[in-house]
Amino acid sequence: DTGAKSLSVKVGDSVTLYTDVPEIQKYDAIRFRDRLQLDQQTGSLTIIKTETNHSGRYEVEISSSKHTIHKTFNVTVSG
Repeated sequence: DTGAKSLSVKVGDSVTLYTDVPEIQKYDAIRFRDRLQLDQQTGSLTIIKTETNHSGRYEVEISSSKHTIHKTFNVTVSG
């Protein structure tokens, strides 16, 4: 991880947090918070119909027996 990625979106739009993981294995444990949709192929997380209270810092951790990937996103939702 080279630092947090900042993303801005308008209320009601969707925003996707790309993890840059080529594939999530079926046996990997997947945990996430808030109302996010997970793409199990890529590990990307999408917040749908954003509201201003979705603004904040999101941290993603994807772990396997080979490596662990950490990604941090600062999301700003504006009206």
